[in-house]
Amino acid sequence: MISDEEIKRKYIENFGVELWKKEEMIGKMIELSIDITNYLKIEMVPILFENINVDSRLYLNEGYIAISEKHSSNYIECAKCVCHELRHVYQLYLINLSSDLRSFRFKQELMNPVILNTNSEKSIYNYMMQEIEIDAFAFTKWYMDKFLNVDVIHKIKPYEEIIKEYIKKNF
Repeated sequence: MISDEEIKRKYIENFGVELWKKEEMIGKMIELSIDITNYLKIEMVPILFENINVDSRLYLNEGYIAISEKHSSNYIECAKCVCHELRHVYQLYLINLSSDLRSFRFKQELMNPVILNTNSEKSIYNYMMQEIEIDAFAFTKWYMDKFLNVDVIHKIKPYEEIIKEYIKKNF
């Protein structure tokens, strides 16, 4: 039987150390994803690295989460992406399984989504101020603090305050 070390050696020999490191990170993100999906009581979603101009994206029609290649060697950044995107999956579950006011607001936002243009400050602001985004950022901050002992602080201070208030109210 071939050992784990031999598999690693052959993999690196054939595909390179960088690809091996990405595979290791995907493995760690799958482990984290299992914990988050169990907590949220949702199904697993495949996770891939892609060359995208945002940190991460949930591809609903294709059924997977893409994390930016730029984060492929950074556990904390990858973990934030997985938390955030899995929260969006949870929001979809709420929309389909619940009829409360919050799920109605989520549904309204998803029916009329703000298209993110990373070259426009107004677009970024409008995108970030959607409740579905505030909820996803807040869940990420809360989950990572509670279960990973990582304090996530949003780089925009007023937005960080909004997230903290949302956590107080909803988590």
